[in-house]
Amino acid sequence: MKQDKNPAEGSFNTDPQENIRIENDILKLKMQAEYGASFGSFGDLSPEAERDFLQMVMAFEKMGKDAPAVSVYEFIGKPVIRKKDEIPEEELPQALLQLRELLSENGICLEVFRESDPGVLYHFITDELFQEQIQDIRIPGMVCVFNYEDFHPNHEMELHDATAEIFYSWENNKLDSLSFVLAEFAVLADGCMLSRDQFRDKMIEQRNRYELITGLEFKIGKTSFEWLEEGLGLGFTEGMIKYQAKSAEGENTVEGSFKLYFCNQGPSWQLTFFYLPGFQW
Repeated sequence: MKQDKNPAEGSFNTDPQENIRIENDILKLKMQAEYGASFGSFGDLSPEAERDFLQMVMAFEKMGKDAPAVSVYEFIGKPVIRKKDEIPEEELPQALLQLRELLSENGICLEVFRESDPGVLYHFITDELFQEQIQDIRIPGMVCVFNYEDFHPNHEMELHDATAEIFYSWENNKLDSLSFVLAEFAVLADGCMLSRDQFRDKMIEQRNRYELITGLEFKIGKTSFEWLEEGLGLGFTEGMIKYQAKSAEGENTVEGSFKLYFCNQGPSWQLTFFYLPGFQW
């Protein structure tokens, strides 16, 4: 009689894809135990791509144990670089392009989310970014990313972006995704406080009064912010808004002034209270 094979002595699974998933899970557990790593969802990433990513991170962690810290300037080979003041203004865009290409060739990426003057960015790279310390590790495909706005935040634009995100989430009924822009507590006009979840749920409740919102238009007329001594930022945006709202009672135009209040305790601006036409507290 043929004896059944002990599962522990055989392969994980007859499906190669499932075997890779199991190997990935084991690798994650190992990285959690050795390096304290944590993992979110990899979405639609294939098991093979997820394995390649995990192996690259694992290699980085192993090398990072003994890798010395060096400046970005040392990392890219200490090339001879002209100072901004030595470059004619009309040549700065091309000089900046070449400088960013040099960084890219050495696995350094500088992200700039908003258009900035070439001279300002060139000076930032040579006088600030070059001094930043990174680990002297080189792995094919691994990129060290810096964000210009992390060094020089544009608070007015961040408030504008947060305002737009809130309004478009209101229009498209996507308020569940707003948790990152809601403060830990909302402070209402009467002094009552709502937790972040209560704040979000109140917004969802009000949005559900409408079957559909279309034609959203808004214009920010004023933006203001200040920093208190204890490092707390307070700010607001105000202006005019207009949209078409369809409900069980029919369809009508909603328009009027809005005002959104924000706080910043680092690293971003978060909504604490607002007045919005069509919203009832």
